[in-house]
Amino acid sequence: MPRIRESTIREHREHTMTALLDSAEHILKTEGNAALTPARVSEGAGVARNTIYRYVRNMDDLRRLVLHRHLPSWNRALQSGLRGISDPRDIIAAWVRINLEQSSIHGHTWMMGLPASTADARTPPAHRSGDLPEAARPARPGHQADNHHRPG
Repeated sequence: MPRIRESTIREHREHTMTALLDSAEHILKTEGNAALTPARVSEGAGVARNTIYRYVRNMDDLRRLVLHRHLPSWNRALQSGLRGISDPRDIIAAWVRINLEQSSIHGHTWMMGLPASTADARTPPAHRSGDLPEAARPARPGHQADNHHRPG
């Protein structure tokens, strides 16, 4: 039985989940989606391979959780930056600027390498160990989110 180093089981689960997400994100950013396997993630997180499935149902859930680390703050930046702008040209200019800024903060290439089904920010992952961050919402209240997905 593995040792729990944290003072509570909740802290242990949070620590393990963070380690899994950190490992998965590192793999996605440095090697791409194809390299994301249970063995690689568990090795990077320092846990047994079957531990992953105590926290997520499958690797797609893990991909979504990694993506959900970034999309809510990206979306908040858009909402905040577009608030109060009414001129269409100013909206477009601000939208482009904010997305470029967020792309430099969070990265972009690695996110685009995820399968289109993973990128649907409105579908929360099936997570087993606690509350999830809220899924990203459309940047402008009352407008539909852009659902353009790459084929594949």
